[in-house]
Amino acid sequence: MDVTALAVRREGSSQQDLLADGCRVEETYQVLVQAFPMCGSVPGEGDKGLQEDSCPGAADTFIPREKIWKGENVLKVCFLNADFIDEWNWKSKGQPMNVNTIIAWANAWQPWKGTGIPRFETTVFAKKADIRVKFTNGNKCWSTVGKESLNVKELEKPTMVLSLNGHTHYIQESLVIHEFGHALGLEHEHQRSDFWDILGKFLDTDEMMKSPRVSGSEASQENGGVNNSQWFRKNIADGNVALSEYDPQSIMHYQFELSWLKCEDYRTYKNIDLDSSLTPKEKKYLKGIHTRCEQEELPRQPSRLDILEVMRAYGAENVMTKQHIDKIWKDEDVLKVYFINDKLIKNDWKYRGQPISIKTIMEWAHTWNLKPIPYFEVTEKRSEAHVRVEFTETEGCWSMVGTDAIKIEADKPTMVLNFKHFTPVQQVSIVVHQFGHALGLEHEHQRPEFWNAVENHLDIERIRRDLKAVGYKAKGGDPPFEADWYKRNHLGVSVNSLSDYDPKSIMHYSFDTKWLKEERLQSCENINSDNNMTAKEKMYLKGIHESQQMTKRPSEKDLERLKTAYECACEHLR
Repeated sequence: MDVTALAVRREGSSQQDLLADGCRVEETYQVLVQAFPMCGSVPGEGDKGLQEDSCPGAADTFIPREKIWKGENVLKVCFLNADFIDEWNWKSKGQPMNVNTIIAWANAWQPWKGTGIPRFETTVFAKKADIRVKFTNGNKCWSTVGKESLNVKELEKPTMVLSLNGHTHYIQESLVIHEFGHALGLEHEHQRSDFWDILGKFLDTDEMMKSPRVSGSEASQENGGVNNSQWFRKNIADGNVALSEYDPQSIMHYQFELSWLKCEDYRTYKNIDLDSSLTPKEKKYLKGIHTRCEQEELPRQPSRLDILEVMRAYGAENVMTKQHIDKIWKDEDVLKVYFINDKLIKNDWKYRGQPISIKTIMEWAHTWNLKPIPYFEVTEKRSEAHVRVEFTETEGCWSMVGTDAIKIEADKPTMVLNFKHFTPVQQVSIVVHQFGHALGLEHEHQRPEFWNAVENHLDIERIRRDLKAVGYKAKGGDPPFEADWYKRNHLGVSVNSLSDYDPKSIMHYSFDTKWLKEERLQSCENINSDNNMTAKEKMYLKGIHESQQMTKRPSEKDLERLKTAYECACEHLR
């Protein structure tokens, strides 16, 4: 089956461009949902453990214990035909691809050290390999699941097949991570028993079978037209347990179609919430179908629950520590704050008509200080300070993020405050915002998923003009929009990533609704009633409206993230 030939536009999809590779959302969506179902049974007869009940890519995302690589820190990967990539001139982002590219993507399953998850390394010897990869120009990718690869005895036979040519970089990376997830022992998320126990009565399996993605693949044809091996319920063996709750964000989850839902009402997201006859679990799983039908950001990394599940399978569920979370103060219960020039504010800086003092500022900063979040305490000694604050009337406010402050020379500030001419609410908000940075929080509005959803609806040039008109400046002379407003990708685990997007966060800048290109989007009612928008797109656009409500306190999610980061309990990644 030609995957690219099926890359047709999805009816009713948004016209938003994906930033990755400039590929259109709907085209990427269709290519990927066609590509993922190509992972199927291993060719060849008599391969023990590779029949219908244990074919590559089958079963739940529960991790069968017998398929885990026990005691292995490294899994050796042999590329049986590594020269194939050069011969066929495979490229990623316009650059030649090689086996190191593949291994780098595969090791997304080990986002930080100490997870207990085996890392992937190359070997030229098939005999020493745990995984043998073959490249092909076909339209089918597949992998054995975990230690099933040991059942493929013939060294010339692959345990994984990758067909990446002709896809965008975005899809190539997704396919590789998906298949190497199988190699670690992960099965398909959408084949969990609990998924089918709850959603079986809502899904029209006859309608599913009409889709070439379900019934038209080689695997389904070999099974008499019923593709149980890839799509439908698969019960795991006795003694195995679910290692995490159902996760529609999992990279191991196929894309479903809303037309497969029997009840047309449930094909509209808001109707699910309004239906009082549905149980909370039914609502959750039905919304999961919407998430995997309409989400604009196709999985390019394992989800948090994917990582948590594999960590648990390899016996490392408690390994998440402060060392794994970016920029938080690892061993500090108290953060010392030194004020460089407090005399400046004693002159004529006022709050509600009263002089502003260091005590006032610390009271505002202390809104963050709930255990186990470190407590801010004033010091008179510059040398012992974690945070050095300078007041100014000539530049904007800024702060280093968490332990980035350590990189700053001792005679320079790590935070600058200028709020003399602001309203009382703004004054408090500015201080709390900057001390949030000092604890390790990034800007909420710079999350990539926020920008992926709203960028095509925003007039970027107008934002730049408006920032310039009010004299807005970013720290270090960087372009203000790029430095403080536009999306940023964070390596590792940022504090913000420990919970979902929060438009109420005090770390979220206020976006003017006039920056929206279409006047109709300046009304939340119009956003809600737009049937051409996805649920996620609506959520983020409404976030722009909510961001205008300035607050003086951290949001619940702000505090939850920091408490999670400083408690360092892996359970909180849920």
